Amino acid sequence: MPSHGDHRALDDGDLPHCSQAVLGHLIATTEIDETQFERATALIRTRLEGLYLPPDEAVQLPSAVQALMTGWSTFAHVPYARLLAELFDLDSIALKSLDALIAGWPYRETPAATD
Repeated sequence: MPSHGDHRALDDGDLPHCSQAVLGHLIATTEIDETQFERATALIRTRLEGLYLPPDEAVQLPSAVQALMTGWSTFAHVPYARLLAELFDLDSIALKSLDALIAGWPYRETPAATD
């Protein structure tokens, strides 16, 4: 079963290191035209071919991962982050929830049988 480290679509150098505020702003305001969107979804589908997901799900999984990790990243930068960190390790629980999301996602390790 894959975990967060097994199926990375991006390498560490693919995104610039930036603050949470900048990253959140980019996620919320970046406009992507139809050509860019199609190119990005084609790349996602290609990178996830080994999971044998139906094509529509091949773009849903990375979106779910992005939403989950954006949420945890937001918690890490809120004014009360120190209080959350006293309850649990934010990095650890973020990765644990990522593993749970991926483990619970319906994928196959081999192609589906054809009728």
